[in-house]
Amino acid sequence: MNLDLPETYEKLDRASMRRLLRRFPHLCREGWRVGRESKLPESHRRVKRAVVAGMGASAIAGEMLSVFLAGQGEMPIAVWRDYGLPPSLSADTLVIASSYSGETEETLSVLAAALERGLPTIVLTGGGKLRDAAAAAGVPIVPIDVKAQPRSTLGYSLCALVGLLQTAGLVSDQTAAMTEAIDELLREVNDLDENALAAENPAKELARELQGKIPIIYGGGILAPVARRWKTQFNENSKAWAFFEELPEAGHNAVVGFNFPPGSDERVYVVMLYSPLLPEHTRRRLAIIAEFLDRTGVEHKTVSARGKSAVVQQLTATLYGDYVSYYLALLYETDPSPVANIDYLKQRLTGQEPQR
Repeated sequence: MNLDLPETYEKLDRASMRRLLRRFPHLCREGWRVGRESKLPESHRRVKRAVVAGMGASAIAGEMLSVFLAGQGEMPIAVWRDYGLPPSLSADTLVIASSYSGETEETLSVLAAALERGLPTIVLTGGGKLRDAAAAAGVPIVPIDVKAQPRSTLGYSLCALVGLLQTAGLVSDQTAAMTEAIDELLREVNDLDENALAAENPAKELARELQGKIPIIYGGGILAPVARRWKTQFNENSKAWAFFEELPEAGHNAVVGFNFPPGSDERVYVVMLYSPLLPEHTRRRLAIIAEFLDRTGVEHKTVSARGKSAVVQQLTATLYGDYVSYYLALLYETDPSPVANIDYLKQRLTGQEPQR
């Protein structure tokens, strides 16, 4: 499959995911604007902590937000991937229920639980039942006005959350970081999109190396949620098996499993996400893990995030992984947009007869 030919994209990318990838910086800019223009009641400004509740890309955006704000000593933010809410939440916790479709049943149950307990709540959504329920209850709504697969709205969601919390006075001014992020993303699109030839396009090159392999992504600190994002994008875009490991935890278990079963060294490929902002002990672990992989003959590559600040590096590393998973889908000659197995699962959960 030739990734430099226009007909490759015309044939396989029928829903034009490549256009959404090109729009990633612009979606981040739009989310940042919408977040900053959002208004919150005074009661929502007196919180001491927050929880972002969602699934998939919505939860990953919350994790990215959590780790980069924690590194700045900002408001503590937790992520909730489940039904309802944990019983330990106090009245000074802001609940942010996030679902692009507005139909995610776990997130709908979060809103119901937050309303029942009288917790200050915000909804981040593109519509559906979540928006209707929030509007009926008078809950502030931050809109996601984007026509896309839910996973393509991660940058919008993350930047909207940053803008919202800044406007509410709950975190410090992030304008410089957001401006840098958008500028870096615009440069990265030029380096990675389909018009950049494979010989000079690192995302196309890495996709070629991953073809026929099972990707395992290693990431720590600010890049741990990005490693999860890479994994989920290989699942959803490439329709491929993929896994991720978080550091430093991987140094206490995963490194022991490099030997068996026999032949696994030929089937896996490890991508290690690197940033100079990572703690020194995490950077050392990445280097030592690379030594282990060399000894066992496992192919691996280190990918360095671009930019100066944490959120910039998270977003640029995310876009890089999105492009790699997109090109891998094309190499497997599959349309990256549909997620038939997720549709089937949701239909079964709601008692519908799945379409075959």
